[in-house]
Amino acid sequence: MKYFFALHLLIALFSSPIKANDYRLPKNIILNSQAVSLDLDPSKASFSGETTFDLSAHIPTDVISYHSKHLVIESVELTHNAHSVSLPIEKPNTFDIVHHKLDEMISGQAKLHIKFKGEFSNQARGVFVQKSDTEAPYIFSQFQPMQARRVFPSFNEPDKKTVFQFTLTIPSDLNALHNSKILSTKVESDKKVIRFEKTTKIPTDVLAIAVGVFDKKRLAGTRYNTTLFSPKGLIYAYHEEIPTLINNTITYLSDYLAQPFPYDKLDFFIAPFESSAAMENVGLIALSPKEIPELGASDDDMCNFRKLIAHEIAHMWFGNDITMQWYDDYWMNESFSEFFAAHIIQHYYPTQAQCTYTPQSVSLEDDNDKQRAVRHQVRSATEQDGTGQLVYSKGFSVLAMIEQSMGEDTFKNLIRKYVDNTKGSVTSLATFEHFLPKTLKNIPASFLNHSSYPLVTMYREGDQLYVKQKNYFEKDKLWSIPLTLKLYDTGKLTYKNVLLNTESMSLDGVSPTTQVFIDTQGVGYFRYMDKTNNAKFPLNLLSDSEKLSYMENNEALASSAYIDYISYVDTLILTLNNLPTDSIESSKALNSFINSFIEFIPTHLKPSYTRYLLSQLPADIDWKTVFNKRNGGDWLEFYGVYLKSETAIKFAKNILKEGNIMDSLHRVSILRVVAAHSSDIEYRKLVKMFSKGGIKFKEDLLDSLGTTEKASQITAFYELLLSDLATEFTIDYRFQFPALNAKNRAFVAHYITENKARILSRIPKEGSQWFVYNFMTACSSAESKLIESTFESWKNIDGLPQKLNVVLSGINECIVNSKVKVSSIVNRVNTKI
Repeated sequence: MKYFFALHLLIALFSSPIKANDYRLPKNIILNSQAVSLDLDPSKASFSGETTFDLSAHIPTDVISYHSKHLVIESVELTHNAHSVSLPIEKPNTFDIVHHKLDEMISGQAKLHIKFKGEFSNQARGVFVQKSDTEAPYIFSQFQPMQARRVFPSFNEPDKKTVFQFTLTIPSDLNALHNSKILSTKVESDKKVIRFEKTTKIPTDVLAIAVGVFDKKRLAGTRYNTTLFSPKGLIYAYHEEIPTLINNTITYLSDYLAQPFPYDKLDFFIAPFESSAAMENVGLIALSPKEIPELGASDDDMCNFRKLIAHEIAHMWFGNDITMQWYDDYWMNESFSEFFAAHIIQHYYPTQAQCTYTPQSVSLEDDNDKQRAVRHQVRSATEQDGTGQLVYSKGFSVLAMIEQSMGEDTFKNLIRKYVDNTKGSVTSLATFEHFLPKTLKNIPASFLNHSSYPLVTMYREGDQLYVKQKNYFEKDKLWSIPLTLKLYDTGKLTYKNVLLNTESMSLDGVSPTTQVFIDTQGVGYFRYMDKTNNAKFPLNLLSDSEKLSYMENNEALASSAYIDYISYVDTLILTLNNLPTDSIESSKALNSFINSFIEFIPTHLKPSYTRYLLSQLPADIDWKTVFNKRNGGDWLEFYGVYLKSETAIKFAKNILKEGNIMDSLHRVSILRVVAAHSSDIEYRKLVKMFSKGGIKFKEDLLDSLGTTEKASQITAFYELLLSDLATEFTIDYRFQFPALNAKNRAFVAHYITENKARILSRIPKEGSQWFVYNFMTACSSAESKLIESTFESWKNIDGLPQKLNVVLSGINECIVNSKVKVSSIVNRVNTKI
């Protein structure tokens, strides 16, 4: 009955037209400032508080509105023209908005004072209490997206930026952290009252509160005397490069944007959070310790860490100081920050910037006709959470294409004008488009207002080269695509910028025999084919990012059956046999082979496919030498987990046996190989290691234990995820690891069905819509039916039906494409084996 009611309510809400007035606060009242007082104690289940809104009704109104979610409102008092009146308690509507109908119209200045109570969340939403065996209990907050309303009545919308002043009453033996500095502290018996300085005008999403006993580490020499705070007892791997990263990021962005750092405080709170790597709270960036690399970390890990720190600091300009007007432009917060983080890494670490290459690659895997567009209607936190990585990388790629088309210096001047005009305010796509040249204005909307992406094809007719576009998928769509073509003709290298905004166009002024590379710098948000029959573009003239783009593009074309799959496999074999083991090309080839095992090779074909690959690939590998390479873990994982090489398995087990695993290079790869080939006794020993290691080791173990093929071991892995031992860790996406193996999917589906309630109790409500993505790699009709049946009872979860459609659509596409690919492989394998 509860399920029927929820589904009926969902249909009633979202099948009928909903106007912005229903889910947005009225625009006739301005919030000048807000004072918030909270009484917080981590030993209790609830908290209390009061807040005062300083308001201006610039248009006469008889309605006062604000957000409140799961709060018990005790009293509401309105003061206007020196007259105070108590307002009746009203319930929030579906979108958490409370409306108070007034007896008479008000205008001008007014104050609204509210007393309330609330409960700490059991997930990383609003304010929550974090407990573990190693750290003292502490309170922290997560207000993005739309979560401040869980903690205090608020104008919880991004364009309602205001000045906040917080006062926290806490147990006297604890301390508190906030966005701003402490103004005063007063101890009264067993209570401590801490009043913080007023913030600048900021949105509610980036407010932060922490209460507990904290360790701190001051970073000498940082521009804003940065301090790293952490819960007392938390052991994390401090990296000595952090102060340099902070200073480099501030220096680069201040110079590039010609705007100073917007705030006077830049501290970090290091603690484990469920699903977040970091959070850009003004003055108190939250950072998960799992993201800090250990001593001797790989170049890839260091690149990702540097980019993460740069990304979060870039948010101080993009997102915090210049804020999206509404959540349909959330990409402006994330994509601008990601774009500039990449610039920073490429500027200061040009030889270790591989994680910034091909920013679109992650998005292209998920973006299709069934996916939501980056810019879509957002009415709730669930809908805001429903776009995933696209808001980071699709917009990043669009910005990079525009920068290429305009030129770096011209683009920099444009960004400076844009930032100067929007600093301290709010922005939107329309605002940004205003600064673009007329010829480029349509580019962002053509990519961000629609899902999927184009296939760009170069072809030749007679003595003329042409370029054309079509949707990579089915629906008819047209994009405005800025192409920067890399041209090689008679020994001369040149570039040509064109705007493809029609189905096809001629490349005037380009010789018909020119060798063309379509994706200069590897940033294009499209796939591409060269059907000119001209000579191939010289690979030695491609940059590392362009080589990676070329290989990823070929993998996508082969996966979608645009090109013969076994011929593509031949190029991967050639790469691994002839190029250095630690080259970018070799790394990509290894990952492509791993993807083939995960994504479409049927179980019955794996033995013969494996034998074929072993007959063609390097056989006598010196594992001690290869393992110490930058990509040694990729080699070990491919050979050990997927090719089941006895020498690779023995090498991994010996490292574990020797007791060096805690400090080992490529630890995840070792653990995955061992987990994939463990007896039940050996597997239980692996699981027991979870209680011995630090946070980074535990994260690695959780990323590794799911490679097993045994039902009893899969059960043990899932039981660990759902146990109290893993409460500090993100578990939802980790259910996919056993499901990456087609042999396990039926058992995984059965486990999820049997343990649905336990799983949902551990996953943030807004994120549960993504759980079906754990089956994203399924590729058969039987699996499609299995997944649909498994999640039939989940369809009352907002956003999940649409995600389920994306998964089922992907399976159907995979079924069609895999028939062609499997046939191509079988023909070769039957000939060779």
